[in-house]
Amino acid sequence: MKLNEEQKKKVEKAIFALIKKPCQVCGSDKWSVNDVIFELREFNNGALILDDKQHIFPVIAANCSNCGNTILFNAIQLGLLEK
Repeated sequence: MKLNEEQKKKVEKAIFALIKKPCQVCGSDKWSVNDVIFELREFNNGALILDDKQHIFPVIAANCSNCGNTILFNAIQLGLLEK
């Protein structure tokens, strides 16, 4: 799901407030935030399960602009989606 400009600004502000340390891999303090919500799904031996028992976490990725290290944030806890 692509974020609109208002959502993107909100999530960038929230994530940049949470990232208080430099990148754990390269030490850079330059981060970028994706403008798409991704799904992190429970592993089921390669089978795609489409029912209400499947655990799915909606996540926003923040990437180190230098080395590409990626941190995932829960989009529900960031206030972008309802549970």
